[in-house]
Amino acid sequence: MKIGLIAPAWDMIRGKKQSRIFLLAPLTFPVLAALTPEDIEVRIIDERLEPVPHDADFDLVGLTFVTAFAPPAYEVADRFRARGVKVVVGGPHASIFPDEALLHSDSVVVGEAEEVWGRLIEDFRADRLKSIYRSEQLPSLDKFPRPRLDLVPEGFTFRNSTMASRGCPFRCDFCFTNAVNQYRQRFRPIFEVVKDIEAMNGNRFQRNHFVFWDDNFTGNISYTKELCRAIAPFGKKWGAAASTSIADDDEILSLLEKSGCIGLFIGLESVNSASLKQAHKYHNRVEKYRTLVKKLHDCGITLTGAFVFGFDQDDPTVFDRTMDLAIKIGLDCITPAILTPLPGTPLYDRMKKEGRIIDDNWAHYDYQHVVFKPENFTPDQLYEGFLRFMNDFFSYASIFRRLGRSRTRLLLGLLANLGYHKFYSRLLQDYEQGKNQGEEREIEG
Repeated sequence: MKIGLIAPAWDMIRGKKQSRIFLLAPLTFPVLAALTPEDIEVRIIDERLEPVPHDADFDLVGLTFVTAFAPPAYEVADRFRARGVKVVVGGPHASIFPDEALLHSDSVVVGEAEEVWGRLIEDFRADRLKSIYRSEQLPSLDKFPRPRLDLVPEGFTFRNSTMASRGCPFRCDFCFTNAVNQYRQRFRPIFEVVKDIEAMNGNRFQRNHFVFWDDNFTGNISYTKELCRAIAPFGKKWGAAASTSIADDDEILSLLEKSGCIGLFIGLESVNSASLKQAHKYHNRVEKYRTLVKKLHDCGITLTGAFVFGFDQDDPTVFDRTMDLAIKIGLDCITPAILTPLPGTPLYDRMKKEGRIIDDNWAHYDYQHVVFKPENFTPDQLYEGFLRFMNDFFSYASIFRRLGRSRTRLLLGLLANLGYHKFYSRLLQDYEQGKNQGEEREIEG
């Protein structure tokens, strides 16, 4: 028996070499592979690295996807089902809209799969596959399996990864993770995480670098401190997602440094305090961003800050204010987003009730499109302002000014920024080309 586990990709990055800078291997499929009986052959396919083998002789195909990837995932599923191959889907979007997902699949896993995957395989073998598989409760992480990292496809910059926890203690309005984890965080036994790290292999670079796929690695500071002490002897370098609260604890910063942390992803979200309040991001303080960046840089840790544009309290000045702050504090990099009301979040429910959702094309729920009616912008103003901000932020002048102030792991920061530079330059060119063509058609009409 053969199972194909397929991760669909966004059109803008599918097969694009420039999207492969710091490409991180997801953990979902290596975990499912670890839960699969040993007599079953498992192949993991990531469409960022290779085309989907639609003619492969799989007995069962599994797909997991977020909302933006639902359309391409459904296309993949439809093609396999047309050949008579059974398809099971899961992930955030399918969990919210299982009836929609069943139009393109034979079975849907709602929620986390650990407790139902084995039963699903048994049912498939016995030709009694159910339409819905759902865990009755959030699975304990005490029995989290050792991921099959040996099955991760070649091509990922970071092939090794693990996870110490799931969930986050905060209640951010736009975050899907919080809702599905019932606003709490679950933790693995630290000795199990240590075993994962001991088992990591690959070439020299891969052996010595890995990623934590936690929603918030520092959600429980006491646990994080204990974990950092446990992994420090390995001498490996790693990155994770964290929260701004670490700026208030010098001991955790020291332990992060000693344990090998070289980069953190933190949701700064906005330079507008009113926007942070609206998003329930009460633990963020704009006036502390400079201190946070300096403390991390002093520990040799780079910071990639997530920023969201289009909150109801934002206006067109938010772009210039964000740029000014980023330059002043020497922010290494950012991951940008247009505010996106993802299904399953309080933000989506509120905007749906207010009649502000203006686009139901799931492919546009990628943080790069405006799918709602903004308060202080037109949709076009928000989109164009976002694109121009990103091109200014990742301009060569901005990159060298920011990294010149950071002086922290410069090669790491330079490669990440140059990758974004290529991506957003192409987006802006495509936008301006489409705009010019539209204007030409209007003139001709």
